[in-house]
Amino acid sequence: MVLENPVFLEEMEDLCNEFLPWEEIDHSTFLVAGGTGLIGAGLTDFLIYRNEYKNANIQIIVMARNEETAKKQFGIFCEKEYFHFIKHDISKEINQEEFKNTNLDYIVHAASKADPVSFASDPVGISNSNYIGTNELLKLACKKRIKSFLYISSGEVYGIIDGVINEEGITENMQGTLDIASVRNSYGISKRAAENLCSCYNSQLGISVRIARLCHTFGTTQTQNESRVIFQFLENAINNQSILLKSDGRQKRSYLYLPDAIRGLLYVLLKGQNGEAYNISNPDNIFTIKEIAELLAMEFSVNVKTEIENNIMNHVDSNIYNAVLNPSKLKELGIDMKYNIYKGIHNYNLINN
Repeated sequence: MVLENPVFLEEMEDLCNEFLPWEEIDHSTFLVAGGTGLIGAGLTDFLIYRNEYKNANIQIIVMARNEETAKKQFGIFCEKEYFHFIKHDISKEINQEEFKNTNLDYIVHAASKADPVSFASDPVGISNSNYIGTNELLKLACKKRIKSFLYISSGEVYGIIDGVINEEGITENMQGTLDIASVRNSYGISKRAAENLCSCYNSQLGISVRIARLCHTFGTTQTQNESRVIFQFLENAINNQSILLKSDGRQKRSYLYLPDAIRGLLYVLLKGQNGEAYNISNPDNIFTIKEIAELLAMEFSVNVKTEIENNIMNHVDSNIYNAVLNPSKLKELGIDMKYNIYKGIHNYNLINN
């Protein structure tokens, strides 16, 4: 179990050493929607660590569709008095009576499938999770008058930006095009709509909101059957198989190791400005897909095989070739990312082997 791995514990301790106002979240209550997904589980792991090693007394409510998945993810910590599980599909109406006697302080909305196959196979579910789910959680935030609402968004909201993007990448004020007739864009378009809904609740109803636009993140809490490229590569590598590259691999991306993603979320939550969106990325981790495949092959001592498919740009794959996110706005909050891609991949290897 990752929560007992010494490398993981070092990563969590490193997060706790950040100069952040921990008193704002200690002795508070968190609702993490999507608490068994990559980002939600990563944040929940960190909150558990603070309870176990820093006596933080944080009440953790994990909302997810599958309790067995939660038990597998968090193990013995599911039995702790501070840990609570609510089985719920975020695309459905929330029974607010379940929270009648609960004092909520923070809501983190990380509940959404984020893999390309789901974008094509379940676009209705993707859209509902992102928009209806956000509305349901914001209604709950209004009722409970929480301290802050953190929405986990994505660099996919930028779409295709016309013209040349400089080497520093996409900033938060840029807006590209997303074909509204494309099923593939169910994710990016509904994320945009959900961000706007957060802004509406902030403006009209006074709910404190912050938006985190994550780049391509990888880590040990990834779910099974992930169709995102880097997870396919990692699965190949962990199983001592050749990494299969299905395109020319020239698409350029910002990559982030999960502990740094959690670091970014904490800075946005605790030091970010109300109503603002922040790119979360590491400027040192900008690589093409082919370069990532080669780095993983080197770390895990496997080969890279290329099998270019004629229909690579179909309704599953992204046609965004430059997805480099500029983190300058986040840097203004005082953050310093700790894991370059080499360290992140190496730690991933140590934790999973």
